[in-house]
Amino acid sequence: MTPDDTPRCVYGRAVTARALHVAALPFPSSQGTQAALLAIVRAAADDASTRGESIALLTYEAGDGRAVLPSNVEHRRTRAPFTNRSLRSGPSLGKIAEDVELVRALRAAREPRVIAHHIEAAFACLLAGRAYTFVAHTALGPELPLYAPTQRALAPLLSRAGESLDRLVARRAARVLAISPFLARRIERELGVKAEVLPTPWSVAPAVTSEERHAARVAFGLGGAHDVVLYAGNLDHYQGLDTAVSALGSLAHRRGALRWLVASESSPESLLAIASRAGLASRITLAPLRTDADRRRAHAAADVAIVPRRLEAGVSIKILEALAHGLPTIAVRTATGGFPFDEACALTDDDPKELARTIDDVLREPFRRAALSAAGPAYLAKHHAVDACVHALEKE
Repeated sequence: MTPDDTPRCVYGRAVTARALHVAALPFPSSQGTQAALLAIVRAAADDASTRGESIALLTYEAGDGRAVLPSNVEHRRTRAPFTNRSLRSGPSLGKIAEDVELVRALRAAREPRVIAHHIEAAFACLLAGRAYTFVAHTALGPELPLYAPTQRALAPLLSRAGESLDRLVARRAARVLAISPFLARRIERELGVKAEVLPTPWSVAPAVTSEERHAARVAFGLGGAHDVVLYAGNLDHYQGLDTAVSALGSLAHRRGALRWLVASESSPESLLAIASRAGLASRITLAPLRTDADRRRAHAAADVAIVPRRLEAGVSIKILEALAHGLPTIAVRTATGGFPFDEACALTDDDPKELARTIDDVLREPFRRAALSAAGPAYLAKHHAVDACVHALEKE
């Protein structure tokens, strides 16, 4: 922020918008939370445009929203002493510096309504003395211990600290929304606060052509006869990738054509290390996930997508993205957030044997893959339309 606390924006003139969305993260990026935020802000902007109004989005300094945000969205960015460009989830010194500036920006903002996405943004609103609507993207109580998987003795302490923060920001909010039914129920049960579901709107992508599929496989060095399993997302511990490695490692022994396409902007060293121990490293192809074109190419090259998950809270955006591309999707139930994805996905437990069996079944059954491909876009139109998101946001 400038010394006089006047709002600074990356582009356009500073105006007082109808509502300010705030999130403690770089934007845009390939991360699921940022993708969900973009979809929600786009829906809110489209609704505001029907009344000739604008909205604003406040995030960390890294990134520039001009290429992806509607013209009636003003993207404001913090000005910390140093830029935090890390996409890793969890606490860090860089995020603390950015959060201090986030508080300053919130104090200066003139919007009458603030929508805080996730815990950090809500806590920044508290420190800034701003009333806010809290949008819960996950639950910090069960999530925090997963960032220290080797420090099991700290798990109870981290869990209690996360639970305390969850409770604090939820109880102080003017209203609480949650991006999944499971998370809404958990907030009401564990925190004693009424919560409503805010479904993330997600558009269906154009159908992948056979020519596009062939070109994508050539780009990744994959052949037409390969059985390509896609994982597209970050490689943090809470994703449950050890389950995926064990499942695919067991399948590789009897499926010579199996290949694992891992599309991510995370550092792959840890994943490759555990994959090597499972005899799977030679079957992995790494792919970028920075742009929409990268994301589409990865989905076009695959036969199926897998969505493992260790933490049950919000919905995994990877499911929505795979369904949007008509890609048969195998998801661990903890990734669904309580949405009825059994209409459109092959669901499984967080168990390597169960996941391996489901992958094998889907790869062996072309008619089942075709049915899943058709069901995905229909599911999104029914459960994740823009109107449902706008109704939840604007409901008083």
